[in-house]
Amino acid sequence: MTARLYGKLVINMQLAVAGIQANPAIQPYLAAYGYHLEEVAIGEALADELSALIVEQAAVYGDQFAVAQEIGKAWATAKRAYIRTLKIARVAWADDVEATAALQLNGRRQVGLGAWLQQTTLFYSNILANPRLLAELGGYGYTAAKLEGELGLVTAVRELKAVQEQKKGLARAATKARNVKAAALREWLSDLRKVAAVALADDPTLLIGLGFRPPRGR
Repeated sequence: MTARLYGKLVINMQLAVAGIQANPAIQPYLAAYGYHLEEVAIGEALADELSALIVEQAAVYGDQFAVAQEIGKAWATAKRAYIRTLKIARVAWADDVEATAALQLNGRRQVGLGAWLQQTTLFYSNILANPRLLAELGGYGYTAAKLEGELGLVTAVRELKAVQEQKKGLARAATKARNVKAAALREWLSDLRKVAAVALADDPTLLIGLGFRPPRGR
């Protein structure tokens, strides 16, 4: 079901409940088949619960998309810093086999976020942990503080990714809760529609007041 159809399901239930509550002439007919006002209130509660879950699910997905945008911006910033430093590192250690291997200076850069985070974290961490490399890169204007700042940009992306994964879990849970409630309401409304068609068979026009269509052929 689309978001519009979930909303329509709620409205259909609310229309039926309002029609029953507002028309005393209908109530005895439905009560004869077990649909007293107390029973009808169950359907009303289901509609209210589904309405709340629809709002919650939309909000959670909105949060998830907002975090995705934050990741995109943070990743772009971290990439720019990393690529500049990588180019300088390739100059500084062009003939240094040990540094080239330890920092993964050769080859194409990782494209996927997870692999990119591993590659960049390894790059900065290995430089910062090696006094020789740190000193040599210092000759190109890179202090430990500058490198730690760039590593911080990478860490910020990693943290945002963790938040996004949490939001994804919440979104899946919210969607499942909405779908389960929608299925219960759809079944409840379907039963009410069928019972009402029998209960109001002598005056099927009353069904219209509940938002239901009269049976065909009448």
